[in-house]
Amino acid sequence: MALKNVKVTMSRLGVHTMEGNTTVYMPLANIEYMKLGKKKKTVHLDGKMVFDKKYFKGWILGSSYFVGVTADSYQIYDEDGNRTGTSSIEEFGEPIQANEDDFICLKGRIASLIGINGKCKKSRALTNEEYESITKE
Repeated sequence: MALKNVKVTMSRLGVHTMEGNTTVYMPLANIEYMKLGKKKKTVHLDGKMVFDKKYFKGWILGSSYFVGVTADSYQIYDEDGNRTGTSSIEEFGEPIQANEDDFICLKGRIASLIGINGKCKKSRALTNEEYESITKE
């Protein structure tokens, strides 16, 4: 099933303890689908609570998945908002392309194909021509 759009907001919750008050945030995803008849839905992502409202630095949208980019990892979710895996930014580098069922990351001259389960499907060194065409953009 193809995703049309995913918008994630941070739902604010106040926590009161004997030591003091604090605020935590829960990511809330509004998911829209391309398939006619499939209704939009809103889900809390994994019940993950964070203290920083800007925990997610960006988002990658594939046709059947979406990825939350944090400071050190990729949090991968399926089309229903269930987490399917995580990957390390330190290990695989920065994202350069989103495909239907995976995305490509680049670290130095090594390109890695990351599946929706967070595992590396394939990795290889880029030729000079490939590397130059990617870094020009």
